[in-house]
Formats: sequence, C-alpha cells, structure tokens
Amino acid sequence: MSGVQAARDAGLVRAEALVAVRAKAERGDFTHALSDLLRDALGSRPLLRLHIWRVEQAAFDNRTATCKRHARIAAEWCGVDGARAGSLTLAWLLDERTGGARLAAWLLAISLDMRDAHGGHAFRLSGPDPFAHVRS
Repeated sequence: MSGVQAARDAGLVRAEALVAVRAKAERGDFTHALSDLLRDALGSRPLLRLHIWRVEQAAFDNRTATCKRHARIAAEWCGVDGARAGSLTLAWLLDERTGGARLAAWLLAISLDMRDAHGGHAFRLSGPDPFAHVRS
C-alpha cells in the first residue's frame, strides 16, 4: 500500500469514528459515544491522531472555538502550552504516563461549560468554584 493510500485510509477511519460518535450522541447514547471511541483509539494509530476538539465537536455539537478553548484550558491545567490546543490529539489525551489527568482535565473543562434547559450551568462543583473565571 502506498503512503498516499495509507493516509487516505487513516483519514477514512477517523471520519467514520467521528460519524459514529455523532450518531450515538444524537440518539442520546452519551454513555457509549465517548467511551467506545476512547476504547477503540487505544488500539488504533489513526484514531490516536484525532484532534480532541473534533471529538468534542462530534460528541457535544459545540462550536469549534468552544472546543479549542476547552482543549486550551485542559492543556494549561496540565502544564502544557495552551497555544497547542488546536493540535492536541487523543494520543496526548490518553497518554498513560499522566494517569488519566489529561482526560479528567478535558472532561472537566467541557462539563464546566455545559448548560441546562434554562441556560444555567448544568454542572457545578461543590464549595467555592475555583474555575469561575474560565466559564463561558
């Protein structure tokens, strides 16, 4: 297989994975939308190259700017330059050397911005909110 064909095949794997995440999210199957992708990514080099902002966009239908902001916040919380937010991948997110800290930071950044049906924040930490300054 040529390098061009391999790149095309990898792109197709990533596109199909994002479509599957979006389809599960639209059906309300949020339990599996992300978890299935993350599980599958651990054994797939093409999936590990997915940008995390694209994964969030597929799972939660957020705007690109919002998704990249969540990636930047997670990166900064993990001591990584936030300027790289648009290029962070599932490989970075799932790096086992971090013990899940990057994944937890990314999910927390997303959850702190989620809105309920009335426009209020759907998720609040108990006690003082140390993240109030990063909420949209």
